[in-house]
Amino acid sequence: MDFTIDLDKECMDDVETTKDHCIPWFILACYSKYEKQDPLVSENRLERLARMCLTEWDDIEHEYKSLLTREDLNSKLFTGEYPKMMERIYKQLRTLKNGR
Repeated sequence: MDFTIDLDKECMDDVETTKDHCIPWFILACYSKYEKQDPLVSENRLERLARMCLTEWDDIEHEYKSLLTREDLNSKLFTGEYPKMMERIYKQLRTLKNGR
């Protein structure tokens, strides 16, 4: 039997516990949607991540924060250079989401 996870739920559980994680989740959501044309999270979740990042912006401390701009978040697009590990994380989460 395949094991799958609900990435929308996992994402929100994670960022509600650790607000700083909205940054990598937002970048990963953009990567999967725009680079891979295979969204890992729903459009609603992407919008919620962008809002959370904007709301918490001044208090967020994350190594990827410097890769984002407020314009990226407002437009729900990532215009920076994706971190090298995005491909690996995308593949791992895609496998968990799809159960294969």
